[in-house]
Amino acid sequence: NEVLRHGTLVCIAVDNLDEAFQLFTTQNGRGQELSGENLLKAFHYHEMTHGDSFSCPKPERLSELEQQWEETVVGTGAKHEVRHVLTQHLFLARLWARGEWRKGHAVAKKESFDKVRHLNEYKGLTLNREAYPMQNILGLCDLMRKELRSGGMLSGLVRAYFLPRLSQKTRLIDFTLDPFVTISQPIVNGEDFFEYARTYAQLAQILFDENKQEVTSEAVEKFRDFYKTYCLKSSQEKYAREVYETFILMTVDRFGEMGLSTLYRLLWILAYYERLTKQRLVYSSAGDTYGFEVCSLLAFGSTLETVKTEVKKLVEEAVKGIDDYKETYKTEKERKKRYKEIKDLSAQGIR
Repeated sequence: NEVLRHGTLVCIAVDNLDEAFQLFTTQNGRGQELSGENLLKAFHYHEMTHGDSFSCPKPERLSELEQQWEETVVGTGAKHEVRHVLTQHLFLARLWARGEWRKGHAVAKKESFDKVRHLNEYKGLTLNREAYPMQNILGLCDLMRKELRSGGMLSGLVRAYFLPRLSQKTRLIDFTLDPFVTISQPIVNGEDFFEYARTYAQLAQILFDENKQEVTSEAVEKFRDFYKTYCLKSSQEKYAREVYETFILMTVDRFGEMGLSTLYRLLWILAYYERLTKQRLVYSSAGDTYGFEVCSLLAFGSTLETVKTEVKKLVEEAVKGIDDYKETYKTEKERKKRYKEIKDLSAQGIR
């Protein structure tokens, strides 16, 4: 009350959106600095409500999106929340799928939004009437998504035939996977971005969260048994595991459960390669050897069979490389044991 009675209200007017966001960032930064996730939320919320958007969601939908974002990015602290999936898995998958090296793109804290690299990656294009003919596929996806959510006549058809990531045997009671997004797609500002982020956070929970019991798909169950056996043994597997999770998300995104069943053993070898060939694996270099090759294959490979053939070639190369390094860790019991596991997995996967 004292502040309100004796304070001064300052009004600053700017001429364009870029200046407004610059002011928003710098003024808040003088006190408690705004987090990257809040800046990203503000940008996409603005695109929905004030930008040159093709359509603006109803107020109740805006509230729903805001609540979902706050719960999954700010509130829960869950392992595979939106923040983690955006800053780690999707960021690296998009980078590697474009054939870019990771060097120069690593951030100090991988679980925080970098206000340059992460924010720039997730600011995309706005669907509007002027440019709409050049964005017809994205516009069609936007319309189909709204139809699916409304439970209209196409909803059953879409759910039955166009949900490629997981079969109908997987119970989706707590999940709303969007069938109209793909990891390496152009980012569409506004509501589409929130759906994009939420879908892959939920997919990560289904695949990697051992506390989720809803999954009844045989393919997913086999993968989760493998993941628990090989990837959760110790904290030393952390960075190799996160590279592997990126590979798996891209696999399921592109080829569904068939891709998961076909590639999950082979992809662990490629993700784990640096753990066996380096004395110390750090976040900034994990995946440097095979990350961009694998993600480019998963994003643009013509068929699952083609991708499998190429991945096998990479695995054969990796196993040869591990053989060349094995003399350096003969005395380390755990790494020697892991070397044998990798050899056995490569034999199972390649034959």
